[in-house]
Amino acid sequence: MLWRQFSSLGDLIAGLHNPSLDLASDVRVMVHARILQPLLDMTLLCLGLPIVLARQQRNIFVASGTCVLVVTVFVLVILACHAAGNSYLIAPALAAWCPLLIFVPLARLSVESLWQ
Repeated sequence: MLWRQFSSLGDLIAGLHNPSLDLASDVRVMVHARILQPLLDMTLLCLGLPIVLARQQRNIFVASGTCVLVVTVFVLVILACHAAGNSYLIAPALAAWCPLLIFVPLARLSVESLWQ
């Protein structure tokens, strides 16, 4: 399992195309997750910035606690989706895309409230 974590994206894709290797769904989830990681990072940024920059929240400790809660929920949803994809409950590609499908609309609403 450790070799998968440190393998490059090209090596993982080449391993998926090699018929002699029977790689499990966790490699497919990992490939999709690596491709989508920048989008997940931008989504988390769009979720967290309005919390910190909102003029309604004057207490920095409440704002930072809320940000910690948002990050915790974000990571737990990602882990749950990837676990579902690794165990073939959902398709590996859907397991990687599912957090974006959940959080992008919320991030859009969050950023839109900041603009107003």
